[in-house]
Amino acid sequence: MTNYVPEHQTQPGHKYVTDFVERRAFGSVSISIDDKPMMTLVPFDVIREGDEITDLRFHLPWSNPQSKVIEGKSATVSIWGADAFINPEWYDHENVATWDYEFVSISGVCSMMNEDQLRALLEDLYTKFLPEKPINWEYASQYLDDIVGFTLEVNQVQPVFKLSQNKSAASLEGVIAGLKNSDQLGDQALAQALRRFYQE
Repeated sequence: MTNYVPEHQTQPGHKYVTDFVERRAFGSVSISIDDKPMMTLVPFDVIREGDEITDLRFHLPWSNPQSKVIEGKSATVSIWGADAFINPEWYDHENVATWDYEFVSISGVCSMMNEDQLRALLEDLYTKFLPEKPINWEYASQYLDDIVGFTLEVNQVQPVFKLSQNKSAASLEGVIAGLKNSDQLGDQALAQALRRFYQE
């Protein structure tokens, strides 16, 4: 899969993208079944070597048709971050309205986990999101037969960050202020994303 990257929007480096994916830890897994696309939303765990993503680990319910056919197939995980409408009145010059957003697609080939690997994935997800409360296997084990784990061996990472990269410092500050003062869903998150992007 190839993403369109808007002109004049310089993309961040590997570390920024990997940190974003690791922090987000949620996306959609897409494959083709009988020439029809199918997508499942999943939490995932990132395996990294330095600033590079080498693998994504996730699980599916056995009741999901994807779980029966994804083994050995190419798949793409799409990860959305913050996004919002950008009011042209926030710029320091006349311009048109637009939309800013964070997005990464990660492609690779899927392999099925054994039970020990699935348990390790669930342990790691619990540690990430509930570090103060270890998983209770005496209770959770009853659900292991209902799910199956997969590892996506990554061969392509494509970021598409459109975060007012082609705007002046004054316009950027105007955009951030406008977003922070907005009550629209997602605007505060994008204001934080812009601050993070330009502080790196």
